[in-house]
Amino acid sequence: MIVEQSFISANQLKAARAYIVYREQHTRLRRPAHPGDVETSINEPVGAGEQ
Repeated sequence: MIVEQSFISANQLKAARAYIVYREQHTRLRRPAHPGDVETSINEPVGAGEQ
């Protein structure tokens, strides 16, 4: 949250938005598709479940 606030304070709104989107995408990539099925998520290629 500090990074986003720093971008906004510096009037770098596009950079703030890009950073927020980047963080959200990487959070989704780290989260297993099925929380109980970690082995499957480890063996899947990156982005395999995305549309």
